[in-house]
Amino acid sequence: GGSAASYSPTKAGRYRLDLVYNNKPLAVSPITMMVSVGFLDFNATTILGSRGGAIGQPCKLEIRAADSYNNFRTQGFDQFTVQVVRGTGLSSAKAAVTPVVDPVTRMYPFTIQEELEGWYEVHVKRGTNHVRGSPFNFTAIKNLGDIVVANTVVEGDGLFRAVAGVEHHFKIRTRNAAEMFMIQGDTVTGKPFGSFTATFVSDEGDTGTGTSTWHGDGTYTLKYTLNRLSTSHPRPFVPYNVTLTFNSDFVRIPSAVAPPPASFPQAGVTWWQVNLMPNRLSGVYSKSTGAGLTLSTAGSPAAFSLTARDFLNNWIAWSPSGLDVPLKGTLVRTDSGTSTTVTPTFTFPDSTPGQ
Repeated sequence: GGSAASYSPTKAGRYRLDLVYNNKPLAVSPITMMVSVGFLDFNATTILGSRGGAIGQPCKLEIRAADSYNNFRTQGFDQFTVQVVRGTGLSSAKAAVTPVVDPVTRMYPFTIQEELEGWYEVHVKRGTNHVRGSPFNFTAIKNLGDIVVANTVVEGDGLFRAVAGVEHHFKIRTRNAAEMFMIQGDTVTGKPFGSFTATFVSDEGDTGTGTSTWHGDGTYTLKYTLNRLSTSHPRPFVPYNVTLTFNSDFVRIPSAVAPPPASFPQAGVTWWQVNLMPNRLSGVYSKSTGAGLTLSTAGSPAAFSLTARDFLNNWIAWSPSGLDVPLKGTLVRTDSGTSTTVTPTFTFPDSTPGQ
């Protein structure tokens, strides 16, 4: 009288099993269960990081362990070995090292540091089995060279669009001609050799700056906050021209390919635009004016204007479809015993989009 059931989930995690018979749950239902990560798959396990670096500097790489369904093995139970087996100036293989799982990233970090310029063969194994990507060649060079436009990557939501008064950021991945990460700092002391600075200039002359945080692996995060749109006339957004420098040297960014305008001070330097939009409408800074606020004639339309501004006093160019919430107003007669409520109709003249 028994029944057998089976299931084969492929993603690790917490599950709830509902057992139903004739549209009614059984007494033991629901059942909570955990599906654990499967055994290590050498083809799903990957090596992350640059395959080259400067001589005398540690280059950080990481092993991300996974099972055959690409579930990450984060427990730290896998014992990998990393070994430089041959290369420039080596008469024999270096001693193998055993990476320990990082408690934050849950990956296995290791570093390669060579003192002679040339190539080196690196083996990453668990037991006698190579993981995917192993063996690989690591190249050590004297000078990483300059940042190369085609290889440097700038990415993130804060590149082209921002909201006034809100902190935004984007990531910079610095690479050279060989597509190696340019560490630009001492990975032992944790101090960078320099920093990126972004300068923002609007077409109305307002300015802003952003500074970077170094992550020690060839990447930086640059954060900035812009506040000013326009207080003199409504605009849906204000474009800010952006230039990026590293230790005051201009960096050409591949994300922008349009030439700068003739009036732009750093002519010939690659730049791009961030469109700054106003924040939410503020009842404190928004204003109403007009004769209809104090006197009107029975049966005749009474008119007045509302000027929309955000909490930074930026003039908002609004339209009925662009409002966060419907614009409403109520007139209540207060000079009689009865209350008469009238809901006014708001219109948005095209000639004055901010009123």
